Amino acid sequence: MASLLGFRLFSYIASGPAGKGYAEHFPMQVQSMTVLARAVLVLLVALLGLLAPAQVALPLVLVIVTLWGVSAGVLAVSGVQSVARLSSPGRWGRSQALYIAVINASAILGAWLGGVMASYLGFNTMFLMAALLMAISAVILLKS
Repeated sequence: MASLLGFRLFSYIASGPAGKGYAEHFPMQVQSMTVLARAVLVLLVALLGLLAPAQVALPLVLVIVTLWGVSAGVLAVSGVQSVARLSSPGRWGRSQALYIAVINASAILGAWLGGVMASYLGFNTMFLMAALLMAISAVILLKS
């Protein structure tokens, strides 16, 4: 619920007059910084799982999940802007549809695959691997 609220609130703000300039004029920079922030959030969840007792970790995870939702709102707005900029004339609709399909497929397959791998490797290992992949993705986005 906290993640959804953060997503709704920030995607509204980012797509409105106050945040439109960032999403429109700097979509790749916004995306790369957001992916880097998400890598830090995933790493924090892994560290909380390893080091903190449940009564300390749970309230902190709630804050992290809210921030995760905020970052999803940022990525939703800047991602659509990036696809619009990169798509060739006359193919904007197809490009947007493909972008949405890939995002949705990755959410479904990623959750399933993450669950299967976590059952073998453990959840903390999966969070650490996810943080590493997001950090690598942020570096790639920053260089482009």
